[in-house]
Amino acid sequence: MYHFDILPLYRTISSNLFKISLVSLIFFAVGFGAAIARSQSYRAEVLILPPSEKDLTGMILAQIPLNRADSPEIYNLLSFSSIFQKYKMNLASRTIQLDFLKQQGTDLLNDVDFTPTYSRTSSDGFSKRNRGRDFAALFTAWRLSKDKILHLPALGIGDPTISFGVESDRTTSRPYLALSVSWQDPTIAAQIANQYAEYVNAQTVMEVKDLLLAGLDLREMNIEDMISYQRKMADRSIEDHLYDLNEAIQIAKDLGLKKPTNAFGNFNIINITPPPKFFAHPNSELTPYNPSTGQKHLPLYHPGNIAKSSVISTRLTSVPPLYARGWEALEKERKALSRRSSSDFFIPNIRDLQGQLDWVRSIKPSEVVFNAAQITHSALPSTSATGYSNITVALLTAILGFVLGTIWTAIRTVR
Repeated sequence: MYHFDILPLYRTISSNLFKISLVSLIFFAVGFGAAIARSQSYRAEVLILPPSEKDLTGMILAQIPLNRADSPEIYNLLSFSSIFQKYKMNLASRTIQLDFLKQQGTDLLNDVDFTPTYSRTSSDGFSKRNRGRDFAALFTAWRLSKDKILHLPALGIGDPTISFGVESDRTTSRPYLALSVSWQDPTIAAQIANQYAEYVNAQTVMEVKDLLLAGLDLREMNIEDMISYQRKMADRSIEDHLYDLNEAIQIAKDLGLKKPTNAFGNFNIINITPPPKFFAHPNSELTPYNPSTGQKHLPLYHPGNIAKSSVISTRLTSVPPLYARGWEALEKERKALSRRSSSDFFIPNIRDLQGQLDWVRSIKPSEVVFNAAQITHSALPSTSATGYSNITVALLTAILGFVLGTIWTAIRTVR
């Protein structure tokens, strides 16, 4: 049975320690040179809070005429929290990042052969470096050219790479976002971070304005439908009342009642105005005329109030029949109703509906000014690079050289 004796190996390594150290020193020098020549990355960070009431003043005023019943989905998407959530999702959007790089990257990165392509995405749901706080994070890297075959961005080797990071703190009473941009120039990294935060704000505002426009259009359509329905109901009621007037006039003439008569009880002749509930929604119940309530207006036709034929109903003992007012007054009323070109006078809430419609039409979403987020701390150029320092890289390569030298010596000893 073969037994491996470590003592010879130890003696061989000890006798070749100078050679192993020399290899390690060579690796250290190569690693240090590579570290100096590599492209270092600098991180710039912007802190962002949800929008304040001041930031959303324009949106608050524009939303007032909206009604949740018109479209609950649109109404909810226009809430403060939804607007900030949309801003957050847009910050991490690869589509928006690419659009930003294509539109503004050429000016900011003028020394780069600029053809941005997606490189990689990494995420971190729980970050230990934040002392256990729940911190959702998403990082996206973009390779700005494809000139070099060897591409190791983590070591600063290969084509220039820019990365965007979005981290969300959801544990505090007022959650905030941290937008970070990593690039080889600290000043440009800060400029990109600040401009990208504003760029995403503008994109989010446009999307929210589109939602607001959709909500206002829907509200305008619903109000127009309500006005149209009310007018149709009023026209139908006036037609019914004109029919009642014609029958009442004929009965009054047949009975020779030119002037009002008290033969059917005491009542006062006043202007005919429909009761407030007459032109109600079709699902609501109409209240019959009741003299005991002190109502002074004679109602329009309602079952149980006024007969619609020449037969006098015996149910109308508490209400004087319409013809009792005399055909002279009835003909004047019929003439006045026939001359009206609009039935709006008989719709109690028509002015309110028209006011709402004018208000909705007066709001121009394109002119509404607001912010989707509140940038509390703009990015500043960083004084220290991210990743491993030059000395650390050199030491790691030196250790690698020592390990390789030791392995080579061990292999020689075994042989």
